Amino acid sequence: MHITLHFRRTIDILKHLDLYSSFIQNKRIVQSTILFQNEMNKLLNATYDENKKLSPLLEIYSIEKEKFQSITQKQTLKEVLNWEIKICMEREHILNGQLNDYFNDKFKINPHLQLYQSYWNWNDIFFSKTRKDYSETIKSKGDFFFIFQKTGSFDEILKSNIIETYISEYEYFILSLFETPTTLKSAIRRFQREFENISEEDKDSLNQIIIILLKKLVFQTFIYRFL
Repeated sequence: MHITLHFRRTIDILKHLDLYSSFIQNKRIVQSTILFQNEMNKLLNATYDENKKLSPLLEIYSIEKEKFQSITQKQTLKEVLNWEIKICMEREHILNGQLNDYFNDKFKINPHLQLYQSYWNWNDIFFSKTRKDYSETIKSKGDFFFIFQKTGSFDEILKSNIIETYISEYEYFILSLFETPTTLKSAIRRFQREFENISEEDKDSLNQIIIILLKKLVFQTFIYRFL
């Protein structure tokens, strides 16, 4: 059931590592998300400790499994949609004014949003098809940041209501500050403390960057005013 939609990058890495042949021998496995996940768990449990080259496979499989399991049932989509409508109306009110008018108000991360950090930039190969693309991505290990966001709209083509969005390290850090209700003023001060040893001129530029990022996060409804 939609294996190639929900686990496409996992399948591509399996092919890249010459491990996919064992899966396609049993057609039932590639037609069932449950059987596919069971087979993946067996493969990783049996071989991971002996073969560290499977680290990228483990990571992308964990990401895609989490994304798949986060899909909202159609009967509860209306609850998410109603929340989105409410927050979007509040967002327009905030952005049409001055953000500093809300510095003492508490904001919180969108409850339908999950933060993630990965060692490989899977976004770079989201539409890749060649082994060279995967080889270059796997070589470039680092720190990458992204989110899953549940929406009130179900995409019938992708069979999901989850949006995957890659974000900057700054955005990731700021969003993490709002995992509990926090005032904008407190978040700004916490962000500034990461750059204590910079010039006054750079501090002014930094403050402008913070305001721009906060406005962006409000606009994207990644954070909302916690009343």
